[in-house]
Amino acid sequence: MTLLLALATAWAGTCTEIDAGDILAVTPPAVIVLGERPGVGRDVRRARRVVRKLNAIAPTTLAIEVIDESLQPTLDRYSRGEIPTERLDVQLEWEQRVGLPYSAYSPVLTSAVDGVKVVGIGSDTWTPPEDMNVPVSPAYLEVLRDTMGTGFMPRAAEGPFLRFVSWRDHELARRSLEAWNGSGYLVILAHRSRIEGGHGIPFQLHGLTDANIDSFVLAWGGEPPCYNGDQVWSESVWEKVFGH
Repeated sequence: MTLLLALATAWAGTCTEIDAGDILAVTPPAVIVLGERPGVGRDVRRARRVVRKLNAIAPTTLAIEVIDESLQPTLDRYSRGEIPTERLDVQLEWEQRVGLPYSAYSPVLTSAVDGVKVVGIGSDTWTPPEDMNVPVSPAYLEVLRDTMGTGFMPRAAEGPFLRFVSWRDHELARRSLEAWNGSGYLVILAHRSRIEGGHGIPFQLHGLTDANIDSFVLAWGGEPPCYNGDQVWSESVWEKVFGH
């Protein structure tokens, strides 16, 4: 336990603790990438709070990974008031297609009621082209290994896997940018492993846009709790006491 605590402390020392104010201080136009723990309501509520306040500063587009891009017509119908909020999960076929608690994501999915443009950038199945010609960050592999836990990957498979994941992140970045008109804010909400260490989506964005790019992790992780250079939203006293 002492060794784990020492390792956690060492890792945390390479990160910067932030709160909502640091994200809101980003000057538009800008791309803000938020890393969440899938299905964790606290992370999504933090994202919702930030998006609402950013939209009060400048028009905001919110790109969400857990929503398949094919469901964009449904999100558009909701934004036009054609789908009642209490039916949105059914129209999105949430239970069949996502497999995460709808209650955790409803705060961001309904952001359209505040005038936020909400877009789906994910895919139920990712089928890469034969030529996955996208930039690759070799250091990304360390983050990906951690996400596997005790899982094992043959060394011969690491290269193809890294190229596939990099291509997927490139697609998420590209789809997000295509939905944004370049003014105000583009906020991308995605799995934290696609943001940590500056790899994944932020890395791909730098090759696709000249806009200012900032990335933030919405909560401390497990082991390690963060990666070098991460900006991590620390837990407030209120959250420690009341849990939200």
